[in-house]
Amino acid sequence: MQFIQKSTSREYFLPFFDQLARHTKVVPMNSDVDYRFLCEPVGGEETFLSPLTAATKRKMDVVYQDLLILGGEDAVANSGAVQDELLRVLVMMGRTLVVRSSTKSGVCRASFSLLCNAEKGAADYKALAEYFHTLVLDDVQP
Repeated sequence: MQFIQKSTSREYFLPFFDQLARHTKVVPMNSDVDYRFLCEPVGGEETFLSPLTAATKRKMDVVYQDLLILGGEDAVANSGAVQDELLRVLVMMGRTLVVRSSTKSGVCRASFSLLCNAEKGAADYKALAEYFHTLVLDDVQP
């Protein structure tokens, strides 16, 4: 938790880190090992698709469609694909986040840039976590 030791809002983060540590495995990151690639695939599928290529983009599309169908969406008869749409998620004080999703699945899809390179705060991420059980994050740059 070194990155918040000098933060002026440190007291807001401390309860979160205690709860996070109770529910997750804390892994020191002062290593040359990329620990993301050591986790077990979920449902036999790759968890991280890298590098960013046309092939990994197509694979991400397939994984996303599979998640929508597992979430209860019906595939369109001819294409076999689920139609997703832009969905506005209410954050707070009238603010919204717009992500791709379907109505029943509990799965959303967004770009890294939209969620991490823009002005977002804890309320935005909390709203996403409360609304969706799964987030497919596209275009994460190395």
